[in-house]
Amino acid sequence: MLDQMVEFKQCSLDQVFRALADPKRRDMLDCSRESEEAVQALAEPLEMSSAGASKHEQALVDAGLAHRRNPGRSQLCSINQRAPIDACG
Repeated sequence: MLDQMVEFKQCSLDQVFRALADPKRRDMLDCSRESEEAVQALAEPLEMSSAGASKHEQALVDAGLAHRRNPGRSQLCSINQRAPIDACG
């Protein structure tokens, strides 16, 4: 049982570091640091398509670094402030 818990934590840390390894994803986190942002709004300053931004955003969500909300037709992204604590704890 303990081995499974350690393996889960390691996988989680791997996902976090994999997500942070990409400079575009770090830029997306930086852009949404102050408030929740639409994925399209994050895509424009980074000169990427909405589909590309959505894939990067999904990697951040999967790693637990960001949250996603879908009110209506838009996708809103915000930083998970507890991510470093959750990943290490």
